[in-house]
Amino acid sequence: MKKLFTSDTMKFIYLVIAVAAIWYCSWLWVDRNVYSVAPWMESHAAIRALFGDKFGAINSLFSGLAFAGIIFTVLLQKRELALQREEVARNRDQLVEQNRTLNRQRFENTFFKMLELQSDITSKLDMLGSLGRKAHVDFQTALIESDTEFQIYKSLGKLTREQVRQIQDAGIVEVDYPALSAADVSTLTDALIQIPRAFESYLDDDIEMHRAKLKIAYQKVASKYLDSFSHYFRSLYRVLDFVHSNEDLKESEKNKYAKIMRSQLSDAELVCLFYNALMPYEIPGRPMELGFPKLGRLLIAYNILHNMNEADVIHRTHQKIFQESYRGEAR
Repeated sequence: MKKLFTSDTMKFIYLVIAVAAIWYCSWLWVDRNVYSVAPWMESHAAIRALFGDKFGAINSLFSGLAFAGIIFTVLLQKRELALQREEVARNRDQLVEQNRTLNRQRFENTFFKMLELQSDITSKLDMLGSLGRKAHVDFQTALIESDTEFQIYKSLGKLTREQVRQIQDAGIVEVDYPALSAADVSTLTDALIQIPRAFESYLDDDIEMHRAKLKIAYQKVASKYLDSFSHYFRSLYRVLDFVHSNEDLKESEKNKYAKIMRSQLSDAELVCLFYNALMPYEIPGRPMELGFPKLGRLLIAYNILHNMNEADVIHRTHQKIFQESYRGEAR
């Protein structure tokens, strides 16, 4: 920009010098030659006066040159202003990019600190002596044991529906069902005698019936154990919500950070998240939201339960209940 301005200035100076030189040379030429072309005039002064009158319009020429100089200056200023605007625009873009970079750095610093805090909270979980992620395993076990039929469901979940009907009709022989462990065979043998209705209940796909059973079981476990987990669920929700509510992040970037968080979760944690997002916490006198529905919406939005083992779900209808609870939320 500076070099261009200097070049234009020099051109203008050269132009002024050229005009002045032509003007000066023209007067020299008049003094020396005009009398020879007008011998009938009585004196040199009269000849020069007549010649001057003839070319008096030269004043208009210089006025025009002055006006042209003004226009030239205006054009230079216009170009200078345009260059200044471009420079300001570039500086503004650089400032915006710098702010974006600083915001990203602040976001990442906060995000990873929140992940560290979440990991620390997880390590300090204590469910009746079960520490850390083992507490999630015991919560899952407690949920299964909270309903007399859920343990039977877990064993039957290893079989096809036809095999379940065969066991109802003919009893169970361990060698015929290699998918079952010795503990599963013992559980189903006792169930055939003590809770035969559990087989029909398992085969029944009535969602409302299973929702009612699950609600009772969940409330029983929640009232007893969720004080140990409330901080964990609230903290995890805040991490996801921090990512979700950041307006500077693109959707692809939000998904990237959500996947980083998802990679920190164990299988048992995913199951606990699933069931706590499936059922509302409705303990009388203790209003509290641990997973349903806000956390559940974020679990769906960022596919946090993607790696959950379906075999860990107590009954297949529970997934349908989850889908109904968040219908329209999935991406």
